[in-house]
Amino acid sequence: MSTPLEAYIALTRAAFPGFDAPKIIACRVVRDEAGRLSLQPLNAARDEAPEINQGGMRPVEVWPGIPGATSEPTSGEVVLVALYGRDATPAVIARAPEGQPGHTPSAVQINASSTVRLGTAPLAAPVARAAALTALKTAVQAFGSAAKVSTDPVLAGAALALESAVAAIVMIATTKLEAE
Repeated sequence: MSTPLEAYIALTRAAFPGFDAPKIIACRVVRDEAGRLSLQPLNAARDEAPEINQGGMRPVEVWPGIPGATSEPTSGEVVLVALYGRDATPAVIARAPEGQPGHTPSAVQINASSTVRLGTAPLAAPVARAAALTALKTAVQAFGSAAKVSTDPVLAGAALALESAVAAIVMIATTKLEAE
């Protein structure tokens, strides 16, 4: 037997689906369609999700955790989807946790209206174009190789120091970072 309050709550929930709280379901990414994800519920029996599986998979919008930051989704990645509002509109609200497929994306894009900083001042890392930095490193290495055989001991010593400093530049950092 229910109390009048319980009856009122049940009536309100029946009249306004999703009024009490959004439904959250776990889904697997099937494919990316221009920034919207085609999904498949992990447990279709438990997580009835007609909003996602109406006549096949409907692409679902991704809400980024950090404004301006997006990443390439991984096929098979597990995401959390919230069904919000009266019409239970689906939106991806969380992506793969650490240790799961998709946690480390193949590409990340960060957009800002003025400045992107990597790290905090005074330790912020400068951002350079991959091709330009690779060309500069190659030129400095060539100069160092030629100068270290100089008969001038100061120039030869400086060339050795330069060669060591250039060798410390990790090429992976210069080839996987793009900037405008």
